Amino acid sequence: FAQKFAAGGFGSGRTMTSGNFGVGLACCAVSAVGFGSNYLPVKKVDVGDGFFFAVCMAIGIGIIGLTVNFSELTTGSLFEGPTFRPMAMLGGAAWMLGNLLTPTIIRLIGLGVGLSIWDLSNMVMGWATGYFGLFGVWATPAATSWLNFFGMGLAGVSLVVLAQSIEEPEAPEKVGGRAIEPDGSATPSATGGVYQECGRPAGSPPPLPSSALGQGAQGRRGASGCSEPAPEPSISTTPTLGRDVSANACREDSNPCRSKGDCEAQKPRPARHTCALGISLALLAGILFGCTFDTSTVMVQRALMGDTRSSSNDLDYVCSNYIGIVVTAVGSFVVYLCVMRKAAFVRSEVIVPGIASGMLLGVAQAAWFKANEELSMVLAFPLISALPGIVALFWGVCFFGELRSRRSRRFAAWALALRVPSVVCIAVSGCSF
Repeated sequence: FAQKFAAGGFGSGRTMTSGNFGVGLACCAVSAVGFGSNYLPVKKVDVGDGFFFAVCMAIGIGIIGLTVNFSELTTGSLFEGPTFRPMAMLGGAAWMLGNLLTPTIIRLIGLGVGLSIWDLSNMVMGWATGYFGLFGVWATPAATSWLNFFGMGLAGVSLVVLAQSIEEPEAPEKVGGRAIEPDGSATPSATGGVYQECGRPAGSPPPLPSSALGQGAQGRRGASGCSEPAPEPSISTTPTLGRDVSANACREDSNPCRSKGDCEAQKPRPARHTCALGISLALLAGILFGCTFDTSTVMVQRALMGDTRSSSNDLDYVCSNYIGIVVTAVGSFVVYLCVMRKAAFVRSEVIVPGIASGMLLGVAQAAWFKANEELSMVLAFPLISALPGIVALFWGVCFFGELRSRRSRRFAAWALALRVPSVVCIAVSGCSF
């Protein structure tokens, strides 16, 4: 196995897509590190509702797109980039639209459920497009189909299990406009709120950070008659998990509730139509993520059929795809400014971390383009959807003290036990023995 892998594949040294197996896996590794790390620059930064952050991130993505476009990686000599192709912009626009949906999804159904749904739908959409030949893309079934299906199933289950390991942090008490953490340290808040953190398992492209989504500004009254003060907006690097975690929430020691059950009864629960809407939006976001490469893949295939107006090099479409991301982000931000006016969240401290985050994501996405070329979407999509979660777990556990509870570590261990063999099965399924 090792000798055949070093030669670039099995049999003829190529996969069923005539790409280099070793180069394809290397691109998957680069993409996994990028997607698993791209939100590290904004780990401690308040990104508000995400629209301004999306623009900053899009700028970073655009910088990488221009760099790739005028490098030796694309067709043509150095500093002579390939022709701009508007059709490839549609894939980038689809990706950004899906990214902009994630804060609303998390507000409606929570991070764990939302992440697992859009990650799964993203992985299945991209895999099915390549396997069955959807949207004009050529069908490229794996060399060992049953192993590919088995690996896909394991990867899907591992995504759901890993989402259960997400921790919902305890709300620190607030004293004098400063958030008092459980360890006794005080963290200043720009709005007098609370900083929160949550472990984020990453998948094909990861969630857009936002804060305090959907929290009301007025006090509420529970079913038992206990008054509940209005929660103040919290500042977080990841979205709140669809529930009130404010220190001002109804508690036994601060409200005249007769029992803990009375307080629990006062917590808002999402209605059926809210859950249905959140699930539908999560499915839509995953589908949009999964369609990112379709237009560029179709043009590559046209070039292979002799169309001189297209290029057979997938990296020739990176810049055009990224321009679609930038245009969509800027357009949505203009609409956001028109609607929110003075209430729009625009902070200078978001700019540099946002651009850095976008640059990491841009590198990861460019590597994904190359992985699709070398391995096909049937292999690249499930592999790149599964690997970033392992990277994100490494960062969170080793450097940010995440997954502290026994429950979260147990779910993470189960997810890894499923994910590692799934990656092996999917990779090996592309090789003919």
